Amino acid sequence: MEAGIIKTSTLKRLEQQLAKQEDHYQKLILIDQLSGQYIYTNIQKAQKLLSEQLEILREHKDPDFKLNFHLHTAYVENQFYNYFLAEIHFKEAIKIIEDRGDVKQQVEVYIDYAGTCINLENLDLATHFLDKAHKLLETFPDWRLQARATGREGYLHLHYSNYTKATELFLEAEKKLSAKEEVLPLKDLYFLTLIRSGLGKVYEHNDDLEKSVRWYLEVVNMCELINMRSRLSWHYLNVGNAYLSMQDKASAE
Repeated sequence: MEAGIIKTSTLKRLEQQLAKQEDHYQKLILIDQLSGQYIYTNIQKAQKLLSEQLEILREHKDPDFKLNFHLHTAYVENQFYNYFLAEIHFKEAIKIIEDRGDVKQQVEVYIDYAGTCINLENLDLATHFLDKAHKLLETFPDWRLQARATGREGYLHLHYSNYTKATELFLEAEKKLSAKEEVLPLKDLYFLTLIRSGLGKVYEHNDDLEKSVRWYLEVVNMCELINMRSRLSWHYLNVGNAYLSMQDKASAE
């Protein structure tokens, strides 16, 4: 079960429990819960927790926690633009997931790794892993994972400057994730920010600046609302640049 948004009071309680905890297994559980939240909301705290988790895992091997350690660390490195380090952790995670993971876990990691492949501009490898994800989704459908994969495909076409196809895919993915009335897990909300940011970028390239600003603002408002701060400065920059393109210097400032 993927994590939803954890209340600040709950996070503080978990941190207090971790500070007092001596059992290594219970520590791993608490760190896993906290880092799964902080990779989206407080990247520095996530780094500190993952460093502590690594020390425990060196002495107490546990493949499930080791898997999450690699996935969370890959995410952190990706946020810091350390794409080569992120790739190392994704490859370790894929080894574990293909040995003992279920289909859903495999699809999720393939989609996540494809994002880093795109950042590394290894578009062929990104396509390869998205194809693997889609083949598994044909047999084991999951609307949320399908939406994430579609969003990643949108970024592929954005890199190929195929803005019409990118727009189509981003809109499809956005509709899938936002149409459901259920509360989305934090990771799906993160993907929703990526997809909406992708729409902002597509409309920026197409010189449809009003739509570009609208989608960029959607991302900023969403990140502020749920305290998703790991890339908020980047989203502010996107909005500011879009306003500058519209000659709206006051809003840009």
